[in-house]
Amino acid sequence: MSEASIGLKMAVLVKHIPDPNGISVDPEARGPVFSGTMAVNTYDTYAVAEAIELKERYGGDVTILTVGPASAREAILRGLATGADRGIHLQAEADLLERLDSLALARLIADRLRTESFDLILAGQQSEDLETGQVGPQVAALLDLPHVSLVTSLEADMDARTLRIRRDSEGRKQVIGVALPAMLLMLTGRDGEQRHPTLKGMIQAKRKPVDVVEVDASTLGEPVMAWSDPVAPTREREAIIVEGKPAAKAAKALADWLREKHLV
Repeated sequence: MSEASIGLKMAVLVKHIPDPNGISVDPEARGPVFSGTMAVNTYDTYAVAEAIELKERYGGDVTILTVGPASAREAILRGLATGADRGIHLQAEADLLERLDSLALARLIADRLRTESFDLILAGQQSEDLETGQVGPQVAALLDLPHVSLVTSLEADMDARTLRIRRDSEGRKQVIGVALPAMLLMLTGRDGEQRHPTLKGMIQAKRKPVDVVEVDASTLGEPVMAWSDPVAPTREREAIIVEGKPAAKAAKALADWLREKHLV
């Protein structure tokens, strides 16, 4: 069997995060208030969609990988219901995850991916919770893979084992080539259609294999980076209320105030 007929062996990294649509801001503490609802990182859903499309065009299989507590399995099941073939769940409780910096997380992922020979690894450009955009490039570096960011679509030459990639680049499209194996970071504005789980897919997802690997906290070491808690910036508001004046004088007073504040 030729390499071209085998297709692409792909892995997609997904993250289970607090639903961005359910986050509000505490007006006193200025910190986030979470609704408790979880969702799959939007950028990652586009990476899943791209992998499924590549599978349909060139053949192969798609593995969904996530790191998180038992509840993060939902992120894997969504990928399986969309058309992926199997899942890998690096299971770690929330308190352990809070100790990890992006490099430690990338090492966990890279160590598991290294045990298999993936042709292509895809992930979202960044996550919607921390938005560091670091894990994907770090995984690529640890695996000694070329990586391309801001990807919107791609085509494969299965005989040459290369990819032709379209990406955003400072307001314009850029087309580049890269040899397999490689890692790609997908934008939410990918050129192809978005994919969503179907009822049939959700039923089939429960029968697809998911490897669960317990993360050994003793192997993680100490983090080398740290983040402060997110805080909404303080917004100072000023206003002017003009009362008891004719319209012309009120308009002049408003115009004078706007000029004084350098708003016009």
